[in-house]
Amino acid sequence: MRRVAFFPFLSLLLIFLLSSCGGGGGGEESTSTPGAAPIATSVAATSITENSATLNGTVNPNGLATQAWFEYGTDPGLQTPSSSPRQDAGNGSIAQPVSTNLGVLAPGTTYHFRVCAENSGGYSEGQIMSLTTASPGSPPAVTTIAATSVGVTSATLNGSVIPNGLATDAWFEWGTDPALAGYSTTGTQAVGSGTTSQPINQALTGLTPGTIYYYRLAASNATGSAIGSIASFTTESLLSFGVVSTTPTDNATDVPLGSIITVTFTRDVDPATLVGAITVSSLIGDLPGVISYNSTTKTATFTPGTPFAPLTVYTVTVETKVKSEDGVRLPAPYIFSFKTCSASLPGAAPTVSTLAATSVGETGATLNGNVNPNGLPTDAWFEWGTSPTLVTFNTSSTQALGAGTNPLSVTATLSGLDSGTAYYYRVAASNATGSAIGSIAGFTTASLPSFAVVSTTPADNATDVPLGSTITVTFNQDVEPASLVGAITVSSLIGDLPGVISYNTTTKTATFTPGTPFAPLTEYTVTVADKVKSVTTVRLSAPYVFAFKTGSAF
Repeated sequence: MRRVAFFPFLSLLLIFLLSSCGGGGGGEESTSTPGAAPIATSVAATSITENSATLNGTVNPNGLATQAWFEYGTDPGLQTPSSSPRQDAGNGSIAQPVSTNLGVLAPGTTYHFRVCAENSGGYSEGQIMSLTTASPGSPPAVTTIAATSVGVTSATLNGSVIPNGLATDAWFEWGTDPALAGYSTTGTQAVGSGTTSQPINQALTGLTPGTIYYYRLAASNATGSAIGSIASFTTESLLSFGVVSTTPTDNATDVPLGSIITVTFTRDVDPATLVGAITVSSLIGDLPGVISYNSTTKTATFTPGTPFAPLTVYTVTVETKVKSEDGVRLPAPYIFSFKTCSASLPGAAPTVSTLAATSVGETGATLNGNVNPNGLPTDAWFEWGTSPTLVTFNTSSTQALGAGTNPLSVTATLSGLDSGTAYYYRVAASNATGSAIGSIAGFTTASLPSFAVVSTTPADNATDVPLGSTITVTFNQDVEPASLVGAITVSSLIGDLPGVISYNTTTKTATFTPGTPFAPLTEYTVTVADKVKSVTTVRLSAPYVFAFKTGSAF
């Protein structure tokens, strides 16, 4: 019997009341709403074999401690589903991947599943998705998966195929008809004759910008053909590449003479097209400078070769030769202007300018700025944090800058930052006359590299494996050895195989040495659990499963 959840009703009532008073706002389903019920989204299953599969999904806890689990079964409506064990999804405000491995499924059977989540704000469940387990000797089982790398004129189609033990070919059917009554086909790909799911990918080029395309995966073997469900994607519009912000802003005044110019774009830029593409001019001539580019922030920086002249209007032109990484040019030149301040303002509050951060890494960065003391003893510091408006912030150590009348460089090195996180900062300064704060700038720390398995012996779907073999699993990063304890299991229809796990840090390889020899002519499935962690504490995103068959005893 399914429970009746009252929390969602109360949450919706609260949102309605807030909206009526101007306190609420619209947004897409994936937008975080702190204190609300979690957002659960089902994702295509992976590692599908005859008897097992990995169910996937994402859960946004919306700031409350959240539990997640999967419901599954053979009923398309999941009226009386089975449930996986609950798992902790944290209390963050962004979507977190969740998965569970099912190991007792029936061959050649279609299963339906969804991810579910619950916190003190309510309960939610993702959309129902399906998978079909392998059935040796039958037509292939196919799954269409969401397209990736969607650009203006290109996209990558994705899917998975279980050959069901027979030599199988796969391809994609695609076009602009929602029902694919008429379609184009990609080249055929041979996917072997295994019994586990194989990823299929195909890049499309030469597409029309701003257009909806539909596609599905298809495959065939000696016993028949199969087609997957139809999915879709929309190519980006040509007009989607442009400038989103600049410093100084258009028509800004009192711009410090030691400032730099930044131009931030909507999409990543081809750096080669920036050469000579940003010009700075005034009535006294063009200003020389050097252009650099930060792909993380999508920001081009023009550093003047000489300081700005005081009380002068400058015009900045970004030429249409600038192109995005996928070849889209600016639709028109982008032009803005600003006016500089006087040479100095003796006796006034300091003049400050926030500059772009440098040396941005996974856990550290250097903040930069300029400060003119304007003739009075001045102290300077940086205010920084994760709030885009710096409603709350940390401060760096105060720096004494003296009492000069020229802009001085100010820097602060931050360490211990979170990887893959957006930070915001500004320079601030004060003297006897008053205080000043610069504009807010931002940077994003580098993400920790993904942690994954890169190779195994035996290889997936290997045959005639010697009975005295060991099993090795090589990772792309060094592994925390303690997380390997009990994390590699080897199973077959006759039961689990005992063994000892060892680890070599030089080769990043874990070795499973069987306690007893393999049985002849037997299929074994190896599962590397997602409890395995790198030394930087990054876990495998999902269990890694591969299979092989041993040779005869003679």
